[in-house]
Amino acid sequence: MSRSAHPSLPSRARRRLRRQPLPPRLTALVVLVVPMAMTLFSWQQLRHMEQQQASAAFSREASRVSAAMEERLNDYAQVLRGGSGFLHATPNPSRQAWHQFSEQLELSRKVPGMLVLGYLPRVAAGDLPAFTQRMREREGVTGFSVRPPGPRDEYYPVAFMAPEAPLRSAFGFDVASEPTRREVLQAARDMGVVAMSGPIRLMADPEHASPSLLMVAPLYSTNGVPTIQEQRRQALQGYVFTLFRVDEFVDSLSLSGSAQLNIRISDDSGGSSQTKHLYGASGSGPSNPLSEERSFYFGGRSWQLHLESQDPPEQGPELPSSRILLFSGTAISMLLALLTLRLGSRRSFAEQLARRLSHEWAEANSRLTGVFAALPDLMFELDRDRCFRHYHAPNEGELFVPPHSFLGRHPRDILPASLVTQLEQCCDRIDAGVRLQIMEYQLPRHDGEIGEYEARITAIGEGGYLMVVRNVSEVRRTQQALLQANARMKSVFDSATEVSIITTDTEGLITVFNRGAEKMLGYSAAAMVGQATPAILHLPEEVEARAAELSREFGWKIQGFEVFVTRARLTGAERREWTYVRQDGSHLTVSLVVTAVYDEAHNVTGFLGVAVDITALKTAEAELRRHRDHLQELVSERSADLLVAKEAAEYANHTKSEFLANMSHELRTPMHAILSFAGLGLSRAGSIPGAEKLNHYFQRIRESGERLLALVNDLLDLSKLEAGKMSFEPRPVNLRPLIREAAGEMESLLQEKSLHLVLDERGPAEVYCDPLRFGQLIRNLLSNAIKFSPVGGVIQVGFAPTTLSSGRRSGDRGSRSAVEMTVRDEGVGIPVDERELVFDKFAQSSKTKTGAGGTGLGLAICREIALAHRGTIVARGNDGPGTCLAVTLPTPEASPSIEDRA
Repeated sequence: MSRSAHPSLPSRARRRLRRQPLPPRLTALVVLVVPMAMTLFSWQQLRHMEQQQASAAFSREASRVSAAMEERLNDYAQVLRGGSGFLHATPNPSRQAWHQFSEQLELSRKVPGMLVLGYLPRVAAGDLPAFTQRMREREGVTGFSVRPPGPRDEYYPVAFMAPEAPLRSAFGFDVASEPTRREVLQAARDMGVVAMSGPIRLMADPEHASPSLLMVAPLYSTNGVPTIQEQRRQALQGYVFTLFRVDEFVDSLSLSGSAQLNIRISDDSGGSSQTKHLYGASGSGPSNPLSEERSFYFGGRSWQLHLESQDPPEQGPELPSSRILLFSGTAISMLLALLTLRLGSRRSFAEQLARRLSHEWAEANSRLTGVFAALPDLMFELDRDRCFRHYHAPNEGELFVPPHSFLGRHPRDILPASLVTQLEQCCDRIDAGVRLQIMEYQLPRHDGEIGEYEARITAIGEGGYLMVVRNVSEVRRTQQALLQANARMKSVFDSATEVSIITTDTEGLITVFNRGAEKMLGYSAAAMVGQATPAILHLPEEVEARAAELSREFGWKIQGFEVFVTRARLTGAERREWTYVRQDGSHLTVSLVVTAVYDEAHNVTGFLGVAVDITALKTAEAELRRHRDHLQELVSERSADLLVAKEAAEYANHTKSEFLANMSHELRTPMHAILSFAGLGLSRAGSIPGAEKLNHYFQRIRESGERLLALVNDLLDLSKLEAGKMSFEPRPVNLRPLIREAAGEMESLLQEKSLHLVLDERGPAEVYCDPLRFGQLIRNLLSNAIKFSPVGGVIQVGFAPTTLSSGRRSGDRGSRSAVEMTVRDEGVGIPVDERELVFDKFAQSSKTKTGAGGTGLGLAICREIALAHRGTIVARGNDGPGTCLAVTLPTPEASPSIEDRA
């Protein structure tokens, strides 16, 4: 609702017009200049808008043309891959089978522009006569011979083509005999991907004006593409190829709407000095504003597309809408001026004009009132004496007092003195030349609550003021909630006093340094946050060694802060052992997990580092490893000290296990608090408008905490097993139901990679074990097999009868019946010299530690569970690719009690 404390302005304007009439010529001139200026301004704006629209339409069309070309090339590549799959699945492909396969693809309809789809087998020099005879007799190619003649180590002749009619004379042509074609064959073979050549001339029609292109896909004898280049070269069987002319390729795209575009395509794969023209008029014509350069990379070639409009704007006709506006506006302005000049001396015309202006003013005032009614804010207009003149309130319940109590009155008569003083100061600053003043205040609302308001004050009219008031109570409550959430998050971080938690921005500057970090490293948060990077906490020589290792691995120079976050930036997280340097110069070994932090657009906004002090753990492990490696030497040289060494090793092992158990408990307590507060933050932040970034931060904190808690649980299980505190309830168990149950839990993982689990139903599977604990071993083994198996692979679980030694010492005699369970996969395998190492804690194979990830504790836990059952677990190699993990357990008839395992 809006009201005013003054008479309507149209009546005052009419009285002023009667008192001060303008001369007719001056009135006509004003009537001519003002509309003409508005017409010119509108014409210029409309013309600029139309030009922008034309440019945007041209850019969209250019993008569509570029995308259509790239999509069609991808279609060609997909057809070649389909041909490779057909040849790989067909043991002895024939010319007739190739024709049937090509006809099913419907190349001319689905991928127009392709001349042929063919096959180039790899023929060794010694196999050339037999190959030639087979092509003549079996495939029916009369007079077939490999061209050009001459001795070579191997040949790649054209064996199959469909359709044959366009290039029938190409049968037998050795594609590798020509340098350009040979180059694309070698590139496809070595990279294992579809490759495309530069411009070539077809042997069948060398006079054709448009250049042609050769696209090939390698065919290997192995399942999938070999991972090593030398293996790809040895496994190469041949190529599936296609040929297409560039002009027919462009015409086949059916680019409707692109007829007004000039398209020029060039191949600059060799650099600007070796650019090769492929399509369109070469050279450069007159400059055209509607032109764009596009580029894309496909099949080892870089294509540059130059697109421009056929009718540049400066050569075409005037844009119709702006032209009509200019002519009509000019004509109307002149007519109004002539009419004003002719009737300017007539009083009646002046009165009519006044009435018309009054009516237009009333309409404008009505429109303005409608605009005010749509605004959600309170609006007050003050006159030069700073009295309330007009107001707008969508809800009069928001007003401090009723409208009749303040219109025409000064604020000091209505508002509190402190608020009046604040308002007077803002008006004084506006009178001094400041354009806008913002003031905040509190007032009681009609419902009795105290509302918080923000007022924006500016000058309006001749000495008046406009004040726009907005209720910001909800905004302030939201801001307070955000501050409380930040305080809770800081409290969660600081509660983890045994874990160092450090966050940085993307440049490495520390943004969070919790109390656990202060306690572990001796630095204060005030000295680190916003002042230093994590590099100050590391040994320079250790950082340099890691930088060199990463640079060799990724193929580019990695240094500085990127040494710590490169792998986390690429894979999301990295776990690694580092040496931290305290403020006093002392060193400690930590297990550091670095996690990338993302925003709602999945852009990296920083990094989170969680470090656990494992110095005591490493010391205990080193002591145990020293005793293990040199036990025989110590026995022979210091037999008298055997009992002391044994007790020291047992004490070190007990100390390590007790440390792991205590450390895991100390870590789990703050981690549960972190996860609880992160969950609370997620639920609270989700109800706060505009807090999407805060919600994302809490989500990342919870995900990182869950990963760290999983690692802590593994450590706790391992420590319990080694300390002998894990309880077991053994009984006779058939392992097949346990395996089916575990496979059912992992069915989604098997389906995701199209893996097939084969369970041996023939061998004996009855053992003596704790089904709950041994089920954990089975899940670890199946999880590893799924993780490292290739897509479409097979995982085999088998059983076989065997025997176990009756004792743990090498001199023990006797054996007892047992069952051996094997889990075989087709993954990357484990090197022979690492098959014992992978069962150590935090150890991973060199072939898997940079792939699917993991904590390095799974197989260590499996070994402890197997030993607790008086069994064994070993890693073996398969006849083919992959790994075999074999677990041996005693049968129910031969099993001692689990409690007697020591």
